[in-house]
Amino acid sequence: MVPDVTIVAPFWNPGSYFELALKSIFAQTLRNWELILMDDGSDDGSLRFARSLRDPRVRVFSDGRRRRQQVRRNEAIALAHAPYIALMDADDIMHPRRLEMQLAEFERQRRVMVLGSAAFSIDGDNNLLGLRRPLAKWRPGAYASRGAFLNPTVTAPTSWFRANPYSEDLVFYRSEDAELWCRTSGATDFVNLEDALMFYREEKRINLANYLGAAMGLCVLLRRRYAKPHYRFVKLWSVEIAKVWIAIAAETFGVSAALVRRRSQPIGPAVREEALRVFAQVREVELPVSATSEAFA
Repeated sequence: MVPDVTIVAPFWNPGSYFELALKSIFAQTLRNWELILMDDGSDDGSLRFARSLRDPRVRVFSDGRRRRQQVRRNEAIALAHAPYIALMDADDIMHPRRLEMQLAEFERQRRVMVLGSAAFSIDGDNNLLGLRRPLAKWRPGAYASRGAFLNPTVTAPTSWFRANPYSEDLVFYRSEDAELWCRTSGATDFVNLEDALMFYREEKRINLANYLGAAMGLCVLLRRRYAKPHYRFVKLWSVEIAKVWIAIAAETFGVSAALVRRRSQPIGPAVREEALRVFAQVREVELPVSATSEAFA
């Protein structure tokens, strides 16, 4: 039977987060999925754990090399059997109704679009920080469309991803999603559901190396978007450089947590209680692993 959706999940040393991410896939109310786990040269035991999954819906690929996430996503998309692709990061957690609700939206609208959602923000210890939403206002085809989505919430037709592959340019290794949204937003309908359909992991502190890598990619995006320097380019480029210096200063003085949590909106007691209930439900899922498999510590 052809699956309804292919979940594309590259991974590189996800550590203890990996098991919970996989549990959230097996917790989905929509059951007719396939999962492509694309290893990117892990050496933390995650590949062994992935291969221990005993379910015909799961396919694991590894060539033992480190080639970056955008390359692995393109490889997985080329192997997909389903008409839709759902992106997934190996350290995030899906809401159990994510696939059901997103595919129902495609069925309702019956058009080609890229579909994301809001998400609950969690830290490295699985503490609930708040609610994250993509940018509310952005102009299609403009640089602002880089924030159109919280990237692991995205689902889109497989044909769309194949027609619009990720750039494999190394300069975008931390901003590959932003590059894709900037490149395609002028010719594609982008839609976000109000429901929080992902637990989106954000560390309490900024990883400065990753942040600088993303900033470099964004500056290249700006340069390619505006063929020659002018006011608009200088203004946006200056903002990105200022953000880099703010991140460096925050890291230096040990207050980088403030930069992370500022992105999250507070959530009320009822919503928090429901989010925690769902999170506990996911944690109780039993993975179909071989008897010799060991979970991450």
